[in-house]
Amino acid sequence: MISLRGDFAAPPAFSVPPSFTVRVQDSGALDRAHTFNSCTTSRGKIRCQETAADGTFKASFKPSRGTAGLRFNILFQHQAIDGPFVAPVTMLLAHNTAVLRSDTISVCRPMGTGVSCREP
Repeated sequence: MISLRGDFAAPPAFSVPPSFTVRVQDSGALDRAHTFNSCTTSRGKIRCQETAADGTFKASFKPSRGTAGLRFNILFQHQAIDGPFVAPVTMLLAHNTAVLRSDTISVCRPMGTGVSCREP
């Protein structure tokens, strides 16, 4: 399992559709990606949940308090991954064919057969 919480700056605006891709990489061998095609929006929040042959994928985005950014929560479940995992972990978000956002999170801890990373 891969679990990430962090934030990124806006603008440019982030919205769905169209689909977007989340890629997660650590400083070691971890490199996983998923393209989200099915999301819902409500009151400024975006929620996505999909099941594929390689796992269950969830993503949520909501406005940051007091800033123009967005907070994210990314969860890749049932992943065929092995540790050790090496911080920091980088989340890349590609959307609208030309926009690439990233966030690097250095506070990580192992979780069973996965990794959990949170911004302080």
